[in-house]
Amino acid sequence: MIQNVKPKLSSQVRGLFAPAIEYEIRNTTGDWSKYFGQWEGQRKDWFDTSCCWAYAGNENLEDQLEFLMKTGRFSYEDLEWFNKNGYIDEDGDFYLSRRFIPIISGRRDNGNDEAEFWRLTRSYGAIPSKLLPYTTIEEYFDESKVTNEMYALGLEFLKRVDIQYKELGTRFKAKDIHAFKTALFQSELQIGIPVPVVDTWTNWNKPKVKWDGTKIAAHSVCLYKYDDVTDPEYPFYIYDQYNPMLKQLSKDYYVPIATWPVVNPKSPVMSNPVSQLTLGARIWRAIYEYLFG
Repeated sequence: MIQNVKPKLSSQVRGLFAPAIEYEIRNTTGDWSKYFGQWEGQRKDWFDTSCCWAYAGNENLEDQLEFLMKTGRFSYEDLEWFNKNGYIDEDGDFYLSRRFIPIISGRRDNGNDEAEFWRLTRSYGAIPSKLLPYTTIEEYFDESKVTNEMYALGLEFLKRVDIQYKELGTRFKAKDIHAFKTALFQSELQIGIPVPVVDTWTNWNKPKVKWDGTKIAAHSVCLYKYDDVTDPEYPFYIYDQYNPMLKQLSKDYYVPIATWPVVNPKSPVMSNPVSQLTLGARIWRAIYEYLFG
């Protein structure tokens, strides 16, 4: 569940006074599916954590960390640290705790603004799933389970990872599709969207979802691709916390909230020269400057 509210003042102030995101074309396909890691649902049995705002945020963060690792942007020392401290699972993927930030937020199962995930993660960092996994329903939001060692590890994470984020477009207003496409060349997006109000479970949990006209932002997911060529009727490709985890939304789907997070190493070992090498990259940079400059 995502709160249908304006950003908190703390999020607004961070956005106003933080350095602007420097645009860089990092993923020339605009498709982030090759960087997916471990899937984790937000609901078990009858209990729903209502923490989609943090689940989608963690999934986005993991995918960007995976991208940085696979494209050689982390130093050897940083990768050694991630491995040593359990951030990378048995499959070689980053796997972060889905409980850490929700517990810190104090919101429990009452939902939250998706921007709060990025604000809190910028302050507290992230810890491995193995340190604070989803064990039992009864202890999911137990504050005593977050130890001083976990807080310290989260701060060490932030010494190695830089997180920037901004709201894409105007909240509760229709978004420019060019803005989505442009942003996806740099990073995966997180979007707050409505879900069908009639037979929600049946009409949402299927591969393709048609917008029913609802405008309340009730759920937060990752937008990992926008492809109106392969399937022009359902071009929004999302990664969800409910099965099926991969869904497509109709071309008219209302997207009231879009968050554009960009994750980078604090000490990068290389830069991506793509924007200097291809005509397509130069075109998208020009679009970025037109839209956001």
